Amino acid sequence: ESGLCQCILFACLRGMNPFLRAVVREGTGTKAPFGNWCLGGKTGTSQDYRDAWFVGFTPYLTAAVWLGNDDNSPTKDVTGGSLPAQMWRDVMEPAHRGLKWLPLPGDTNAPQVSAQAQTANPESNDRPKSLFELLFGKSKSAQQQNTGLY
Repeated sequence: ESGLCQCILFACLRGMNPFLRAVVREGTGTKAPFGNWCLGGKTGTSQDYRDAWFVGFTPYLTAAVWLGNDDNSPTKDVTGGSLPAQMWRDVMEPAHRGLKWLPLPGDTNAPQVSAQAQTANPESNDRPKSLFELLFGKSKSAQQQNTGLY
């Protein structure tokens, strides 16, 4: 057993999906979508542009991007729908290469896509092997794996 469990009722999830999908289709997160993937997300920007974030999800992955300064000073007008949403897309798009299209969990009325659009480059050899490789462009060596140093 994996130890994972369902943490939200499907009825609640089904009720939230339209709101979170609208954020990326017509709201502040329009820089996040890629391909034909169903996804949802939420942007955020704190007072004086000190923090900006985008949290997004697909049927396969959930990730968050936060930008801000360590000294709590304002950024240069960065909002959650700008750089954080773009960075999220730039990581998630290659991470989904070759994966079969699925609707969002709990979404029984998701728009259907054609069989051709259901996969993106399924035979692609340039698919990252890990999130580390996706972010840093190379695999960790055996020596680095247990050191915590990247």
